[in-house]
Amino acid sequence: MNTVAIDFQISTGQRVTSSALSPRSLADVVEIIRNPPRWLRADSQHVAEMYAQALRETGGQGAAWQQSKRGIQDFKRKALPYFCPGGTFANNERDKDGWLEASGLISADVDGVSPEEAVALRDTLAQHPACVLAFLSPSRHGVKALYHIGQPERLSNEEHHRLWHALADWMRQEYGLTIDLAAKDCSRACYLAADEGAHFNPEAEVLDLSAHMPEEPQEAPIPAHEPKAAQEQAERLEPTEEEREGIVARALAYVMAMPESIEGTNGSAALLAVCRALVSLDDASRWEVLTRWNDERASPPWSREELERAVANVAQEPNEKTPPCFDWPEPPSLRALAKPPPFDVETMIPSNLPWLRSYIAESAQSLSVSPDWPALLSVTVASMAALGAVEVEIFPGYREPPCLFLVGLAEPSQRKSAVFGEFLRPMHRWDDERQKALLPVRERHLGMIRKLQNDLKKLEDGKGVQS
Repeated sequence: MNTVAIDFQISTGQRVTSSALSPRSLADVVEIIRNPPRWLRADSQHVAEMYAQALRETGGQGAAWQQSKRGIQDFKRKALPYFCPGGTFANNERDKDGWLEASGLISADVDGVSPEEAVALRDTLAQHPACVLAFLSPSRHGVKALYHIGQPERLSNEEHHRLWHALADWMRQEYGLTIDLAAKDCSRACYLAADEGAHFNPEAEVLDLSAHMPEEPQEAPIPAHEPKAAQEQAERLEPTEEEREGIVARALAYVMAMPESIEGTNGSAALLAVCRALVSLDDASRWEVLTRWNDERASPPWSREELERAVANVAQEPNEKTPPCFDWPEPPSLRALAKPPPFDVETMIPSNLPWLRSYIAESAQSLSVSPDWPALLSVTVASMAALGAVEVEIFPGYREPPCLFLVGLAEPSQRKSAVFGEFLRPMHRWDDERQKALLPVRERHLGMIRKLQNDLKKLEDGKGVQS
């Protein structure tokens, strides 16, 4: 079959801080990416170095990591040029409501991979006959790919959303990848970055997304009336206002501790993670929490339409992907609880840990205590040992260290101190050994500090310093 090179018309801008655009051919943009001017090469390298340094210093998590990403994003906004793959816009202004002419392209951003994985992924995506352009993101930890989809049925941002969600579904099925939700707008800005290995295919085929297009949203019919019994049952299941306030407060505290959503750093993953965390709430509570999170933890905030789409996408996911709900009952009085059943080592400890079963049973017999205590302390010590070595991914995009806070309750004279001493002794021994091993290093650094303080005092007194 004969193929013809297509002159895809897109728009370019100097900085995303300005909405001014210039119509341009995609081929010109590819030439800049492959053969960048010296300043673009230097700025791209600087972004990559900032990202790598932030990863080294923060481990890619925590408040320091989020602050570093904001600094990187701020630099990109002020330094890097961009282009809008969607096409051209009215008055040459980047405005999703002013989409003038579609380019026939749609973009997919994949973030959160290593530089080596990014290169391999770029080359893999470029092999598809519908891929027009594939190149590395400025951080070198992501890939941007443009696909030829032909002209949309309607020239609207809503139609572009539907096409993007079809592409996202196709990418999941074809490659097992989740792409950045922020790229769904027709006016999406895509940063330029130096990439001599970028792939460009102006003769790309049209990607058929018809089987992946989401259905048009339809409102469910509202019944004229409900049977009285069903209505009374529904009313009984509704939480009181006081209970709802408690649910909202707990949910809000939970999501405010989750990662921020920052544009250009796979912020859509953070949004989807929050939506999954709130999936079990009623609509009013969900939107109260989600709106507050969006105002304080999203940069820039998502629009109502974008939030609704994310909520709808999560609602269609299998239930096993959703985290526990927040409508926890009020904790009962401990004194009112019945005495718990005896701790069964065979049932409660996994069968693939026979040595731990033996250790708990033998420790309980040796210390003349219930197996509950050795089991509790075993888990506690194991979590302490794992800190800094592993992370637990609660659900995609949300990780926590494996630290456990466990509380054991017992009456006086139940040998609590003996059990704690037995199980914490290895940790204390390890701590003492580390302190002794680091003592020479500590003394050496203290000596260096004392010398520097001496030299500083001599300089302040106007005396020379011997090198």
